[in-house]
Amino acid sequence: MSILFCVLAISCVDKKPQANLPVAIDNPKIDFQLTDGKGIKYENAIFSEKGAEFTYQDFPSYAKIDSLDLSLSKGINISFWFRFTGNNPKNEQMIFSIRENDNILKNINFWVAGRRLTGRFNSNNLWAKEYNYEKGGSREYYDLFQLEEGKYYFFSSNINEEAVEVYLNSELYARYQHLKNAQIDINSIYLGIMEEEGNFKYQFQGNIRDLKMFDKMLNSKEIQVLSIESYDVIFPYNDAYELSKFNREE
Repeated sequence: MSILFCVLAISCVDKKPQANLPVAIDNPKIDFQLTDGKGIKYENAIFSEKGAEFTYQDFPSYAKIDSLDLSLSKGINISFWFRFTGNNPKNEQMIFSIRENDNILKNINFWVAGRRLTGRFNSNNLWAKEYNYEKGGSREYYDLFQLEEGKYYFFSSNINEEAVEVYLNSELYARYQHLKNAQIDINSIYLGIMEEEGNFKYQFQGNIRDLKMFDKMLNSKEIQVLSIESYDVIFPYNDAYELSKFNREE
């Protein structure tokens, strides 16, 4: 079963959507609006129209979705809106952590650090030269544009056993190719934190809304469609954010 939408374009500079050709998208395998906690496990998360809110406190703040059964054989897509609000931009804030339950070394993690978005896929450090931690940060990583604290962005990523593509606001943000050791059975996903042998790390501070996961990769027009679904809800928050910047400059 497919859903039919008209494609609207939303860029990283918040252009007003423009109508285009209709595009059909298969229903997602995972679909949580995250305006309430129905159907998911969570601790110390707050739900509202802004999405799931995670905060730094004495106890971990996160949501978890179990019983996933997704394979990278045909690739997957994960998409959602997010904004980060941590007051120390150098701190790593884990947006999501995809897990293979029987192997702690197999995971797909994405986080914000230095106001840039990056991640790790098994042994592939996406921010590093040749994905090797010992070789330090890559030029491609430092060339990524920095995100604004408090502003919502639409994240969408295509992932398979050879490459990872990351889109922000429907525009290609980064592409990572020629990955090694990139096999994983996707069993669960943590939102807002990373869990490792009972320890919680890299607390995310901010909101995540409208999480969707597909058992296939999406093209750029399909990604645009997803970004539109909640645009009318997200736009007022970003509009208020831009106004707050203007007021601070007064």
